[in-house]
Amino acid sequence: MKGIGLHLQYSVFLCRLSWRELGGLKEALEHLIEPSEDDVRIYPLPSRSLIFALGRGPEAADEGRALVEAV
Repeated sequence: MKGIGLHLQYSVFLCRLSWRELGGLKEALEHLIEPSEDDVRIYPLPSRSLIFALGRGPEAADEGRALVEAV
């Protein structure tokens, strides 16, 4: 996942994918996880979503993503 998306937290990634890429990622993950032990969740977001990070957020955001720190 580290080469695919923005690593936000331990085991939390933000990825910008087409539906085809998402399908490929899901298929690849199915072969990597242990279904009785692992829990993988995918939450599609609108392409123009704002993302708010409270506390320690990622070092940098990709172009087109807005990460806003609360004061």
